[in-house]
Amino acid sequence: MASSRICLLGMLGVCMLLGGCPDGRPAAERVAAFCASAKGEDIKAVISRYEAYEMQPGGVAPDARQRLSELVDDKTLKTIASALAEPSGSEPGARAVCAIYYSSRELGGDGRVILAEFRPDWPHRY
Repeated sequence: MASSRICLLGMLGVCMLLGGCPDGRPAAERVAAFCASAKGEDIKAVISRYEAYEMQPGGVAPDARQRLSELVDDKTLKTIASALAEPSGSEPGARAVCAIYYSSRELGGDGRVILAEFRPDWPHRY
């Protein structure tokens, strides 16, 4: 009995490390946690965590340059791109999203996330 518990705990631990197990948290809570982990990170590293948080691409966040105009200098502003991350399997309509604003390498930036905003009730699709 004790060995089966240890085995089960071991399998659960491996599953969680690999990011393949649902964590059971409500979608909005997963999105908020995902968002909190993104700021300052490389955008490729952030995207690589989608599966672990049960997320999917949700389009782009609107008005990225306008949103960051007071946070970064003009040179960095020219490199800004955005993305929306939403819970996997999201239906059309309002849902929790993470609006990610980053300095795009394709535009001459460094790939770092400058701002990640949790939006609990985002109704739009872009």
